[in-house]
Amino acid sequence: MLLEEGVERLRPFAPSCQTIDVAALIADATAAREKLIALGPDRMSEFDLASAPRVRFAR
Repeated sequence: MLLEEGVERLRPFAPSCQTIDVAALIADATAAREKLIALGPDRMSEFDLASAPRVRFAR
């Protein structure tokens, strides 16, 4: 799944890189992946887009 590959590519840049909160992005993507796996292929359309990973600035 692309979310898993994306998370692995982000890990070297955690916790932050160029003002992006990479750790939060990894956490959000991991949670989204788990929700999608739980829904399964037939119910992915039920995924709540409000819980999709979002890029945030580091503090």
